Amino acid sequence: MSSFNQHIKQAQHNIEFLESFYESYKFNDWAITVSFYTAIHIVEAAIAKKEKIKIRDKEFGIQHSDQLSNILKTYKERLLKNFSEEAITHHFLRNLIVKENFLQISSWFKLLYTHSRIARYRKYQWENYKIDLVVKTSLKEIIEWVDKEIGVKIKSKFVTQ
Repeated sequence: MSSFNQHIKQAQHNIEFLESFYESYKFNDWAITVSFYTAIHIVEAAIAKKEKIKIRDKEFGIQHSDQLSNILKTYKERLLKNFSEEAITHHFLRNLIVKENFLQISSWFKLLYTHSRIARYRKYQWENYKIDLVVKTSLKEIIEWVDKEIGVKIKSKFVTQ
């Protein structure tokens, strides 16, 4: 399991990789996918930094979203009773954490999540303007949020610093 610093380092690494090919618009499907994985590392860093994560008004001390699945087995009846075990994936739990704890970036994270699934499994060609709308806007908001909320500066062309 990665630490706060490892997640920030990986997010920065992913941004540098994304910037190495982004402006060519040759790999738009990968631009979305790399952006989503960058956002995952930023969110995981934020989880590691927080002392408690709240799910349905109950607090849990976790350092990574992967830890939540074992904890929730105990509370499934009360907290996630409307979901089958198959539906409760790591992505589902991470999205739930973001929605309930990091509301400021929830819509941006969800946008990257949804579009990365489409890019990976259904649509490989993306118009340049859509890439700019999804990638630049989402990453800018998420990077600015992590700077403001956690005090971590991630260097990126997508954000003027």
